[in-house]
Amino acid sequence: MNTQGKHWSNLKSEYLKKVEKALSSVRHPQMAEVLEDVQSHLDQRFGELESDEQTRKRFEEIITEMGPASDYAELLEPAVAASVQHVKSKHFLWASIAVVIITAVILLPIVISPKVKEHKHLTISRVYWFHSDERPSSIPDDAVPKNDDGHMLFHVDEWFEEVGTAKQYRPFLNQADERFVLKADGHPYVHANAERGCWSQEFYIRIPKSEYVKIEAGVMYTIHPVNSNLKYQWKVAPGVIICKPNQ
Repeated sequence: MNTQGKHWSNLKSEYLKKVEKALSSVRHPQMAEVLEDVQSHLDQRFGELESDEQTRKRFEEIITEMGPASDYAELLEPAVAASVQHVKSKHFLWASIAVVIITAVILLPIVISPKVKEHKHLTISRVYWFHSDERPSSIPDDAVPKNDDGHMLFHVDEWFEEVGTAKQYRPFLNQADERFVLKADGHPYVHANAERGCWSQEFYIRIPKSEYVKIEAGVMYTIHPVNSNLKYQWKVAPGVIICKPNQ
């Protein structure tokens, strides 16, 4: 990871910790979901930056634009709902509407993502090794440790605009078969699994060490999803292959 990437990673991590602390202070029941949406929003903002825009100043501007971490707790604090219950009945409706409007204005882009039709299939249009120059700069190199396993990323084409990564892909990942088989004529099949979710449209796939050793360097392998769930299917675009480099 380059210097700028480390700076962004540190800023994002610090901000998420502050949000988590703020939500913990009011025991918000949807803390995990809010945190996930905030992180997805941050990743999306970073992914929209051109290489020459990836500066400390721009990173700090993004964090500032997200607003103080305490806002999440203050606007969603249970005490707000409790105080509304003590309002005179003739003012109850207007007080409730006010709370809803305030929450929507501040948190709509992050917490209340638009309800969209879920993905029933995802098309893999590109496959590459995680620890390679093809990996987007927005994904830290140390996000996946280098070991004897094989680490790949699948890029998928389907994407709903204005919807966080977790919200649109989690339902598919919870239902779709996570197993894949790499095939090459005259060579043993190699088994892999979708794990750990994704970064935006890049999905992480792990090849266990026992399977990775079967791959012969320089040989072109095609990708074949197992797809045991007929309602949620992975598709592979024509010409998608992966090749283990000679070492």
